[in-house]
Amino acid sequence: MVVTTILKETLRAESNPVNRMYLNELILNWKKVQTILDNDQTENQIVRYISHLNIFQSMLLNPKYSLSDHKSKTGFPMNHKIFQPYFMHDLIEIILKPTGILDNPMFSLKEQSFNFNIRYNSESFLESIQKPSFCYETTEKVYSLCLQLDLNYRPSTKKVFSKDKVNMPIMVFYIVKMMNKYDLYNIHALQHQIKTSNPNAYFAVMCEEMTEDIVDKIDSIKPILYIFRKIINTESLKELSLDVVLSLQDSIMENTRYKKLSNLDFVHQGCSHPYVEELIENDINSEE
Repeated sequence: MVVTTILKETLRAESNPVNRMYLNELILNWKKVQTILDNDQTENQIVRYISHLNIFQSMLLNPKYSLSDHKSKTGFPMNHKIFQPYFMHDLIEIILKPTGILDNPMFSLKEQSFNFNIRYNSESFLESIQKPSFCYETTEKVYSLCLQLDLNYRPSTKKVFSKDKVNMPIMVFYIVKMMNKYDLYNIHALQHQIKTSNPNAYFAVMCEEMTEDIVDKIDSIKPILYIFRKIINTESLKELSLDVVLSLQDSIMENTRYKKLSNLDFVHQGCSHPYVEELIENDINSEE
């Protein structure tokens, strides 16, 4: 899990004895959350995870953990990884784990780049015949579930294949602690990149809070938006909203299932949201 890794890596790199003591305190308390992740595989796992996560988050608000000014020798700056919303990465992993997708080596869930704007690459007529190839662009790293593809292609009369490796987005999660107007530009750019890579990819925007200056611009965010704390740029932090987390879980699970479409639905919608389990089960039942 991402939070566990961050805490352990920070402890290994930390030389300040007081900060090391703080980190050991955090690791000890995070183990209670980790126990749920490791041992609780029931339907209430998400509920218990968020409950214990809220306790851990409230602990992080203790002023002793934050580097309040430049003169202070203990604590961590507020932009340090331990204060960032990496728990959302773990949450997505928890939601996807029961599907079995993460056990398939052709999928990768992590902060990574994916390829977009894939097109035939040729600068001249002769080159397009003699050296056929494809080119593509690469995004900045974003937390995503990607399908890793090996492309082998050749002109139909040739024997030797050309090879390429591409990363195709299946699910993309734009995650930020405090969303501001600059994030809106990033979201729109990322949305365009997804459309030129896999238009049917799942795209969600996740944040803890947002600044007041973008409240009236929320409607411009086309992907699904999840605000984990029901506040807007105030100092009194509330607990993470379980309702928002469960809504995210339902949305992700809805996307990973497959639905059998009628011919008319297929014409209008394509096959972007088929539910594989239901499709296979229905086909097996019809054969019997």
